[in-house]
Amino acid sequence: MLMSSEITIIIPTKNRSHFLSNCIEYYVLNNFKGSLMILDSSNIKEKNRNKEITFKFKQKIKLQVFYKDDFPTQIIKNFIKKVKTKYCIMASDDDFYIIKTINYFVNYLNTHKNINIINGKALRLDIVNTDRVLVNKYFISDKLNKGYPLERVSNYINEYGPINTSIISTKYLVNILGLTPSKRELKTKCPIRSINDEILVGALMVLSSKIIHKDKLFLIRTIHGNNSNLPKDHNKKKLDKSIDFFIKTIKKFADK
Repeated sequence: MLMSSEITIIIPTKNRSHFLSNCIEYYVLNNFKGSLMILDSSNIKEKNRNKEITFKFKQKIKLQVFYKDDFPTQIIKNFIKKVKTKYCIMASDDDFYIIKTINYFVNYLNTHKNINIINGKALRLDIVNTDRVLVNKYFISDKLNKGYPLERVSNYINEYGPINTSIISTKYLVNILGLTPSKRELKTKCPIRSINDEILVGALMVLSSKIIHKDKLFLIRTIHGNNSNLPKDHNKKKLDKSIDFFIKTIKKFADK
């Protein structure tokens, strides 16, 4: 199998230099031939540590580093047009993608021109404390490769599982993120970030393309502390505003 250089893994990070170091080292040790785009929102102290980390690795792997105080999805929106490769992945500084599967998926996309998004199986590692790690399946929908676009969106919503971890054609992600609000706009347009960052972005991916799911381990996602669940304590006004924005954005994209 060819080692692919046609993909960028986009990694937002904030004040977690220890995670970022482990993340970059993982891709170096596993001979990743694509690019890493580090999007850093850290404070000055952590930013300086991250500069030291990226300097240490810059001769061993292709690295782009950008700085902006922003939320993860919004910083990707800011810099997505800086991606130079045909495909990309939205990741995190504590995600670990399987290099062999990345290469297989990129080769698959290159030989199936009508497919623009692909994903695979995932595991989640819940880090309870330093002595206890729980390993479970991480649900990713495998029923989004058939039917009309709005049918796929319905299937996605009714059997929700995050698919933002897929490999996606970069030009498709540029179009999708173009419809999402900036950090400044979130309060007035979609105050519940989980609806914008998780559900809306995923729905736009489903709407834009069939999503192929392969029975190959693709992602190891680590979950630290209580970060495994979306918050549920939103007031009705924020919820209504966010749902209204979700519906209008889906309609706008579908009417293109």
